[in-house]
Amino acid sequence: MNPRTITVSFSHLETTKILIPLEALLLHVHELVQDAADEPPYARWVRDTSDDLLAALRQQLSAVRWGEGLLRIELDPDRVGLLAAALGGLRRRMETTDREGTASALTVTRQRLWLTIPFEFPLAWWLSHDVVQGELLPLLRASYTRTDDASERSHAERILRSTERVLSLSDSEALRLETALADLAWLAAAAERTPPARRLHGLLEHLLDPLVQERYRTYRSGQRERVTGQSHATFTPPSRDGPASHSRSRAEADTAARPPSATAAPGQPGSVWRRLAAAMLDGIVFWVFSALLGALVLVLFVGESPGLVVLPAGVYDALSSLIGLALGISVPYAYWVYPVGRWDATLGKRAFGLMVVDRRGAPPGQAKALGRALLVILLGWLALLPWWPVPFRIDRRGLHDLATDVWVIDERRTNRAAALGGGSGSGMGAAFATRVSGRETEEGTWRSRVWFGEASGS
Repeated sequence: MNPRTITVSFSHLETTKILIPLEALLLHVHELVQDAADEPPYARWVRDTSDDLLAALRQQLSAVRWGEGLLRIELDPDRVGLLAAALGGLRRRMETTDREGTASALTVTRQRLWLTIPFEFPLAWWLSHDVVQGELLPLLRASYTRTDDASERSHAERILRSTERVLSLSDSEALRLETALADLAWLAAAAERTPPARRLHGLLEHLLDPLVQERYRTYRSGQRERVTGQSHATFTPPSRDGPASHSRSRAEADTAARPPSATAAPGQPGSVWRRLAAAMLDGIVFWVFSALLGALVLVLFVGESPGLVVLPAGVYDALSSLIGLALGISVPYAYWVYPVGRWDATLGKRAFGLMVVDRRGAPPGQAKALGRALLVILLGWLALLPWWPVPFRIDRRGLHDLATDVWVIDERRTNRAAALGGGSGSGMGAAFATRVSGRETEEGTWRSRVWFGEASGS
């Protein structure tokens, strides 16, 4: 087996989705380079690696029929580096928009890639000469000479030696570096703690997936615990309950480690009473708001009697009908639909800590929010038919929730992780709910348990 290559499996859907950023990268390089003779080394690397990887992906797409199995792609350091850059750009874009509907495929692709590649595998990346001299080398030298942590010293020493070797062989404006994944994860954390390394930190934040950083933090925590346990080893007396207690502990650990169902709610479902109270509050607020708005219209526009705006009877009747129609559509939409689609809650739900989210854990959008509201209007008069299943389902979803593929969750009891993409959490819904747990063994094998929480709104 070639230690410089690794095989990663992708589905057809993921493969077609990751072709998009690679094509965009390649197109951008062609736009920048007018003359092939003047093509800089980095642009040539992107072009050649993209062509090579795209050819391998297309060959697998034609060799394996859709749905018959996973596509097996061999990756070397250059391909891994290009994928890291392309997926990093797509991940950043998905933090603000998902108009192409690629967020779910992107999440699975990132997990297949970054939970398969071992920490010792090298990744090719490029850095400008001035950033290497002005930020990377000073950071590495300072870390090597000042830290007392043996692990950090070895990270710094390995990167320092490889970087100095590349510098001695090339005077190009951009340098191609090869760094093991674990060393790169350490470097990203060190650059984040070093204000003068601002440009280096920005590049590594784009290049290095949050999954890798989470793996590295878990790995480092395990290392520290092992060192602490070895230096403070003490005798542990047997349990009074004997083997039965050990069996219970083992069973509890297995239960805790078992991942939830892929169709589970993204968080703790909102209780029936909390949803009922939120609906009553929403009804009161909406009634008061509508009554005040209607009174305001009557004050502004009157018929033949004195008022602020006096209109003839015919004009008044036509205008009042038009205003009534406009308000009858816009006011319910502005209260019941738009806040749910945009911010995942109405005022009542927000007051009781409820959120309406889609399966990505994000606000469901205007289409789903409108469809959900229309189902309530169409079926609600049939003895509150949409809400019948709510008390009897574990996920507390009604017919309108199931039809629009959304969930109503309790924000106060739900730990919703921000996407792997590290987006900001404003309480309006995270892009992804992904949990990763596991440990890096002495041999470098990554044993992980990954699952997404699927979410949708109410």
